[in-house]
Amino acid sequence: MTHQLARFSISAMEDPAVKFMPIRLSVLGKEEVVGIYGKNKDEMPDRARYLQPSAAISFRAHLGDKVQVSDMLRTAESSLSARRRGRGAQRPGYSGHNFGFSIDLAVSATMRRRKLASKKELDLWMASKGWWCHRRDHERDHEEWHYNFFGRDAGKWVRDGDRKTSAGLERMIASKYERWWQKMTEKDAQRALTRLGMYDGDIDGSIGPISREAVRSFQRAWLVGETGSLNLMTKRTLAFVSSDRILV
Repeated sequence: MTHQLARFSISAMEDPAVKFMPIRLSVLGKEEVVGIYGKNKDEMPDRARYLQPSAAISFRAHLGDKVQVSDMLRTAESSLSARRRGRGAQRPGYSGHNFGFSIDLAVSATMRRRKLASKKELDLWMASKGWWCHRRDHERDHEEWHYNFFGRDAGKWVRDGDRKTSAGLERMIASKYERWWQKMTEKDAQRALTRLGMYDGDIDGSIGPISREAVRSFQRAWLVGETGSLNLMTKRTLAFVSSDRILV
């Protein structure tokens, strides 16, 4: 089944390299998420109520009405918009929110809901459920609200010397998805750019003037760095932006 937010669909007959990056997500019902939006300020918008399946299972089992959430899924477009506004958000394809591994909490409201006296208590409680704060010092400061899901595998990804859990999150994302952008060929890139309406030339694997201009246009649109070359960052961003989101 294709995720309702997806712009594309995957055919079982396609070559795996053409699938670019299938991202499996689960949708949470409105009754399962206490958010800061909606008429009663207790709902999450439809576009945001998606998590990676294991994260969704954990959220349902352990968090649910015990926490108040301000953000969950972030699309490529919303990441780009935040980047353009200078909000310090990760570029598209580099955020845990893009893959359904991250949530943002309304920390003060959640602490009141849980009757917790300190941010450290909140972080330890969240970690016991598999959700680790971006910060490891338990301070009320930058990104104190951002939590990443590692389940029982935090020790596999987050290392003792890491000051932030974002390093472990990037290791986990790369482990699960990097094969999709690493194996992207010139033909794959041309197919992806065609999907996005940025290329209408031959799918021949030859990066000539037309293909190079399409790459530049993509880099310019997605703030990658306008080089005209298919470097690793461009491949990763292109794989993510042209990916399929699959609802399970």
